Amino acid sequence: MTNIANTIKTVKAQNRQFNYAFLQGILEGFTYGILLLTERGEILYANWQLHQILDHLAEDEHEAHLFNQEIWRLHAATTKTSSIQTHYAVILESKLLTTSLGTLHLEARRSQLTLFPTPLVIVTIQNQRLQKRVSLKNVQQDGLTPRELEIWALRQANYSYAEIATELYISINTVKKHLKNIYAKLGCSLQHRMKAS
Repeated sequence: MTNIANTIKTVKAQNRQFNYAFLQGILEGFTYGILLLTERGEILYANWQLHQILDHLAEDEHEAHLFNQEIWRLHAATTKTSSIQTHYAVILESKLLTTSLGTLHLEARRSQLTLFPTPLVIVTIQNQRLQKRVSLKNVQQDGLTPRELEIWALRQANYSYAEIATELYISINTVKKHLKNIYAKLGCSLQHRMKAS
């Protein structure tokens, strides 16, 4: 029988490069901005969605400045909370109202990833306007109907079945039916893409 702990250590050592590329692939797949910082404030990574947010904020110098201030305020508060001994993850939240994107929801947490020698501060930036645009753009090629696109965008924005039903004035059963069709179409589309590559 294989010793799992020893195998994991060996795999971890051999695949550090693979793991970084894998992590990057995961971070790029999110529909919200992600910023990885060291506790000293060095920027390690920013995904493409964060770059989209920054491009929008660059149109207004004052909003860009407020966004930067809020990121560094959350970073400082997160690193200060790291000295508190707790068995629970500490997640700091903030909201920033902008004219170009509406509300930005920011969350910061401290995390230890095996790829990095020291703990990181992970900041996520969510914006419903951009998330809806990205979601719709990604699934238009998958043959979804306009109604399915609406439902998929809301689901990707973390709406519950009940919230989707309320938002679109339909029953929860109708939401479930549409999502079943969506998952079937997206699953077929994904399988087709995998076979083509």
